[in-house]
Amino acid sequence: MSAGWGIVNVGIAAAGLVGTSSPPGDLPAILAAERQFHDILLFNLGLNVAYSAVGATMLGAGYRGVSSAERWRGFGTSRVLQGAGLLVLDGIAFFASRTRLSDLLTQHVDLSVHIQPSRVALALQF
Repeated sequence: MSAGWGIVNVGIAAAGLVGTSSPPGDLPAILAAERQFHDILLFNLGLNVAYSAVGATMLGAGYRGVSSAERWRGFGTSRVLQGAGLLVLDGIAFFASRTRLSDLLTQHVDLSVHIQPSRVALALQF
């Protein structure tokens, strides 16, 4: 079962690499692409927790006298390991994306103060 899920994961990664195009050239497009990637990773993190929870449930059921208890425990263990492994990989990518997103947002923000005799103006440009 673990080998089967490993093949699925390699297929997903290969499809991602083959479908990769050059990054957009303008800041709004880069920012939109990074936000989309960030959101996909956040969704994947939730799925990884769900995989592990389903696996833990299957593993627990394997000790409750179900038929084919060994299979339940084996598939449950496999699902927990897959969920945990993907959680680590997606977590690393998620925090890297957050760093890039933060850099993109703060890199192009300019706050200035304009003091005039009758007023003070703040200008925020990004």
